[in-house]
Amino acid sequence: ISAGLDPLGALQLVGALCLVFLGLSVRTNVIGRWQPLIMVVAGCLLMAVFLRRQSRLPTPIVRPSLFRDPLFSMMNGASIVANYAAFSVILIGPYYLIRVARLDTGTAGIVLATGAMGTIAGSFLAPLLVRRLGGTVTAVLGMLFSAAGLLGMANWGAATLPVAMVLPLALQGLGLGLFQVAYADLV
Repeated sequence: ISAGLDPLGALQLVGALCLVFLGLSVRTNVIGRWQPLIMVVAGCLLMAVFLRRQSRLPTPIVRPSLFRDPLFSMMNGASIVANYAAFSVILIGPYYLIRVARLDTGTAGIVLATGAMGTIAGSFLAPLLVRRLGGTVTAVLGMLFSAAGLLGMANWGAATLPVAMVLPLALQGLGLGLFQVAYADLV
């Protein structure tokens, strides 16, 4: 085992995240009223233990002192939000396109692919914007485009034509591509 590897820290981090996310995702009527809250609290406590331990190691997995920088903390929080939103599109989108919009799988795949194409376009455009406008402005623009695309998707109905679905997906993807590059540059 190398000197830089921290197996106990890795287990603490994974355990803390699993407890928090599991506690937030399970229904109380399935496992009991208080168990989800207990899981979230236990996960937060384990995260505190993890962070305390990391602050004392010479080569931590995560250097807790980084989170004292407001820009670093804000950008990581924004990254979590942006990635959860993007994940919801690829997780829920196919079901919506096939079951609600009643698209055939080929058409649904093409419509869904416009989001990925938007992300690629945004990632190519982002370095130009970062040089011209700066990383923070580019990241904010990315979040705004992504939010506008998500808002457009939220207004879809069963009768929404595939052509009308393409623009919100591409816009959300474009925003994600812009944000990810700016985020990487800032963090």
